[in-house]
Amino acid sequence: IDLNSNQSVKLVPILHDMCPIVVPQFCSAGIRKVFKRHMLKTLHGSSLVMCVSNNTIKDAADWLETNNKHIPKLKNFRLGDNIGHKRSVAPKKKLPNSFILCVGTIEARKNHASLYYAYKLAADKKIKMPTLAIAGKKGWLAEDIYKLFKSDPAIKDQIILLEDASDENLAWLYENSILTVYPSFYEGWGLPVAESLLHGTPVIASSMSSIPEIGGNLVDYFSPYSPEEIMQKIHEYSSNKALLKSKRQKILKEYKATTWDDSYKEVAEAILDI
Repeated sequence: IDLNSNQSVKLVPILHDMCPIVVPQFCSAGIRKVFKRHMLKTLHGSSLVMCVSNNTIKDAADWLETNNKHIPKLKNFRLGDNIGHKRSVAPKKKLPNSFILCVGTIEARKNHASLYYAYKLAADKKIKMPTLAIAGKKGWLAEDIYKLFKSDPAIKDQIILLEDASDENLAWLYENSILTVYPSFYEGWGLPVAESLLHGTPVIASSMSSIPEIGGNLVDYFSPYSPEEIMQKIHEYSSNKALLKSKRQKILKEYKATTWDDSYKEVAEAILDI
């Protein structure tokens, strides 16, 4: 269908991120090639593009402008926070009473390597760090960091890998962790940050891309390029119960949750306004 000539057909795609273009080092050559070709065709023929963050709007507009392409109407909508679970269930692997949590596929873009080096640095400085539970499957370019987590004698007893966590397990992990950490280099949104805030759990996260849009000043940010800064923030929060308590109270008081029904309504209303 020629969408530019057929006025009865309206194309409204949802654009999550521009990862293969903005951070191509985290994607395979095949994905980069297909993504660029698809984006040029899809965005050019769209009546409206719904984007999951203002950062995605900026990335898409900048790329189209650089390539001298038409920029369609780009509109932001917020993704839902709720996981959709009906109950919380503890994972099969036993966890200590006090632990911190990182949720996300173990892959290069998610930057678990910085967590590894943060814990290595703490071990070298003899700084006590909490157990880190990582909930996520092994993804692309993850072999090396996965092996380090599992075999390095200096930190392996402090890292628990939860590769098959269900939605019910995730709900339990958010509810029972003292803190969540999210070191990603690039995101279209960053759902684990929103999910943590929904559960009232304090978050320290990367200051990159869309992540600051999620929780504003309710989240404490760090540079994903600095394992030392990550180590310091983890230690600061995990060793200070008063800080954790005050942060949790602030989140519970100020964070405004978004349901998936809310997300649907935003998209539907935007489409009906075309």
